[in-house]
Amino acid sequence: MKRLFLIIIIKIIFLANIFANGLTISDISYDLVAGNVSYKIQWNNSWYFNTGEPSNYDAVWTFVKFRDCSAPTSDQFTHGTISTNVADHNLSPGGTTRLQFVNATGTFNAIDAAPNNTGAMLKRKNTGYFANPIADTITLKITNLPVAGTLDLRIFAIEMVFIPSGNFFLGDGNTTNNQFRTSAADNTPILISSENIVSVYNSVAQINIPASFPKGYDAFFIMKYEITQQQYADFLNSISDAYYPTRFLGNFNSNRNRLNNTGTYPYIHFSDRPYRAQNFISWADITAYLDWAALAPMSEIQYEKACRGTMGYFPGEYAWGNTYRIAGNNFNNTEDGTEILNTGNCIFNNITFTGGDASNGPVRVGIFATPSVTNREQSGATYYGVMEMTGNVFEWCVIATETSTFEKSWGNGTIAGTHNEPLWPSGTDPLDKNTIVRGGAWHLTTDYTSVSDRRFATLTTAVWTTPGTASSVSAAVYTGANVYNPNGRALGLGGRGVR
Repeated sequence: MKRLFLIIIIKIIFLANIFANGLTISDISYDLVAGNVSYKIQWNNSWYFNTGEPSNYDAVWTFVKFRDCSAPTSDQFTHGTISTNVADHNLSPGGTTRLQFVNATGTFNAIDAAPNNTGAMLKRKNTGYFANPIADTITLKITNLPVAGTLDLRIFAIEMVFIPSGNFFLGDGNTTNNQFRTSAADNTPILISSENIVSVYNSVAQINIPASFPKGYDAFFIMKYEITQQQYADFLNSISDAYYPTRFLGNFNSNRNRLNNTGTYPYIHFSDRPYRAQNFISWADITAYLDWAALAPMSEIQYEKACRGTMGYFPGEYAWGNTYRIAGNNFNNTEDGTEILNTGNCIFNNITFTGGDASNGPVRVGIFATPSVTNREQSGATYYGVMEMTGNVFEWCVIATETSTFEKSWGNGTIAGTHNEPLWPSGTDPLDKNTIVRGGAWHLTTDYTSVSDRRFATLTTAVWTTPGTASSVSAAVYTGANVYNPNGRALGLGGRGVR
């Protein structure tokens, strides 16, 4: 029996260039007899380059959730598991294959082994730049679909960027804000050349970061953009109604947050600015989202790798590799998903915008990647093409410590209000201080936005309550006595995940 449902269309549209993409999912159907799900996928302005630097590609992480239509809304959606046999899927129903699977290590024509077969990573099969490719119909074998019933079936897709394995420098040679360096007497950055134990000085002590802690040497995928307001709404709309009140962020219409909860089922949560980066995301919120999406939080060392790549270090550098920075402040038109800022390459310094919705807060992801830009500095992109790793909203990361038990571990697609991954920092324990924010945010008036800045590594009153700088973070996150609140929702907090 076959039913056709178009439950969710995730549509993220940006202006055409190598960094800003359009992604659509449409024509969703399922066949319970065959155990298959089919849909069309299209994303514009994608790339795959295997020569030159950087040799990498963008991709789409796509996953499936379903629930029987007769089930109460308090029931959880089931996260679909993907057959690990590539032959069970069809990426070329018309006879022309334009896409291919890739697993988390970057191996082509492969799907992650169970129990991590919680989605499919898709990339372009052929090399080149693809400005406006046609939609591809794909059919995935979902091994845990029921054999009968009528399903509320939901397909999700998130744009990713592949970060290849390779050496890079940790730290930028500065010492003023807890940057990593070789030793107390040697300010030289550390060359990361493996995932083995590495000795670093963290401005407090010489520590040995465990081999199990993700250091960015091994390949990984990272979300191309910060979590958007529509992506977070989709998350809330696809979890049990017993849990979404806990994860709803509140603060509607504060600092350009337009996430609302006044809709009707199945779209109770929505934003009329769907492409805008989501702020007010606590550690508990982002890890719940990443667990639900079968992704993981990134380590702070992976953050530096994704920004700096294999280039050398530059003191005080931002994500685009130098210290040139201008705050964007003037929208060219209504904020309908096509708006651009007439000046700038970064969102910082508590700018009050003119044009558009005005006010101050985060902006549309990928906003500086316009047709007229010609380099990373202008578009605000990292070495590998990841957007807004400097400014806009903070990037939640796992802090590198000598006693860290964090290791590469992806979410399983199911949450119970908070994440349930034992190797991740807790989403509920105020004494589990193994998190850090990196990259700065829209409201900070001092230089918190450089790639290697780690001033939030120390939970002290001096760091977290400096007037005019981080006080808005501390009010929600820092609760005194070296304790933080994992549910603290500050106006500059956001982020993304890795796979």
